[in-house]
Amino acid sequence: MSEETTMAARTASKQTKESIIPVTSSESKQDASTTAVSRPTPAPAPSWPPPPTPPVRRPLWKTIALQGSIILSLLLLISGSVLIIFSTTRGYAHAITRVDNLEAQQTRNAVGTIQAQVRGTQQALTNAQNAIEASATAQAVATTQASDATIAATATETANQDLLTLWTQGTPKFTDALTNDTGSGGWDQGGASSYVGCAFQNGSYHASENQLSYLQPCIAQKTNFADFAYQITLTSKKGNNGQAGLIFRVSNSNDAYYFLYISTDGSYGIDYYDASGTATEIVHGISDAINTGVEASNTLTLIANKDQFIFFANSQYLNSASDSTLSSGKIGVAVVDNDTPIDVAFSNAQLWQYKASK
Repeated sequence: MSEETTMAARTASKQTKESIIPVTSSESKQDASTTAVSRPTPAPAPSWPPPPTPPVRRPLWKTIALQGSIILSLLLLISGSVLIIFSTTRGYAHAITRVDNLEAQQTRNAVGTIQAQVRGTQQALTNAQNAIEASATAQAVATTQASDATIAATATETANQDLLTLWTQGTPKFTDALTNDTGSGGWDQGGASSYVGCAFQNGSYHASENQLSYLQPCIAQKTNFADFAYQITLTSKKGNNGQAGLIFRVSNSNDAYYFLYISTDGSYGIDYYDASGTATEIVHGISDAINTGVEASNTLTLIANKDQFIFFANSQYLNSASDSTLSSGKIGVAVVDNDTPIDVAFSNAQLWQYKASK
């Protein structure tokens, strides 16, 4: 309680005590009566705590309006909360849906990627398997073909070796040691010098050429054969990488023929020369059967049977070819300068005709 309230309570208590002092005499009663008449009646002392204040009564319409405002506020608050909750829930649902859709799409993408990888792996494995099978098949085919080719080559070589024996047996139809010009072949002689052209020198028949890429033919003018086995021995005297060999089926005008040659590097071939001097390669190769280098000697043998040509070096099979441009003609020898001037010595020319081939 406050200090003023306490003081008022003490004052009231004091007044109360004074009012209850008893009167013992008549004077006192008289004085009291007089005093009672002349003194105003004191106000009743206030009680403590004070009585409650009665409620203020408002008009009914104000109460209704206040209650309506409260209800409306509550409704607005509830509806706002509901709207917020709905919006939040809907947004959350949409967000969940988007997340679900995104996760589903990512899952589909991942599954698609995995499936693609699996398909790619399967395809790679299939391709690898196919490649392995194809390689194995190719190797098997190649092995078989190589084996067949080896067998065929061996059979061909054996058959051709037998042909060589068959065609070169008996007495030659034509033979000339080529030591001089007394033979029956009628060999070409002459040239710009003794070593350019065709000439008998030192017990052999020489063909020489000193112009690069030029061919020098030397023909036995008194010969003419169709099918035969023709053989001659040649020894290189000079000329790097020069070609030397025999010519056959030479035309009457001496400007078309076949040229079977070997070279100091071990290569061989057959070329066809036409009337214009143009050479056409029919076959070409290289063989260990050929003795190489300058001063090397080799014996060449050719079997010409219709359009088939089979040839040998030192009695070893080299190759075969076919051409039907020329069917018969003269025989001879020739050289080609491919690097430096060439000179080759020829000897022991022989030719056989196999009667059973006609």
